[in-house]
Amino acid sequence: MLRSIYTTTIAAAALAATISSCGRSCSSKEVPATEPAASARGCDEILAELETTATSGSNACESDHDCTCYNLPYKTGTCGLAISKKTNGDLVALTVEAKAAGCDLPVSCPGWKCTPHCNRRPGSEGFCTHLSPCAELSKRFDEVLSGATGKCEKDEDCGVYRAGVGRNCGGVTDAETAGALSGIFGEFFAASCDYVVQCAPRAPFVPRCANGVCTDG
Repeated sequence: MLRSIYTTTIAAAALAATISSCGRSCSSKEVPATEPAASARGCDEILAELETTATSGSNACESDHDCTCYNLPYKTGTCGLAISKKTNGDLVALTVEAKAAGCDLPVSCPGWKCTPHCNRRPGSEGFCTHLSPCAELSKRFDEVLSGATGKCEKDEDCGVYRAGVGRNCGGVTDAETAGALSGIFGEFFAASCDYVVQCAPRAPFVPRCANGVCTDG
């Protein structure tokens, strides 16, 4: 019995010495990164829900801030869409599930650009939509014009902006804003966009500075 106890003690001491000498490498191993859990649903079911959510999900908005772009096709032949941020979250979750399940997702369209916009009219609920390049330029024109100071000290501080791009028929504003609007007009013309409004012929604007404000002289 003494021999058995002695043998067991020696074996235990040898094991402890071995572990002590080799350090952490003997007692721990790197754990491989876990892969995303595969979906329990089939690809047909996931992709069908993806398309249904994209075409029938809530698209309501109150401002442009509520809208975003889902920049992946939700079915073959599509290039993404402008949609509410809530619905976009649902679409992203479905896309992740589809990838985990190994589904064959459509390939996104190269060069596609989305400009989300909340189309809202008085008395009706707004909905997210995608602005065309021309509509985006027109919107940017109106935004720049709405931020104009129109202030001046002399006539040279004023300038003329063109009609047809924004929702008015041209006019006079401060020179800095007029220059920015001229640049947008150039982009609008180069893109062969149709004029937003049709204006009647009139005499050319003559920019003048009157009482510190740019006006038509």
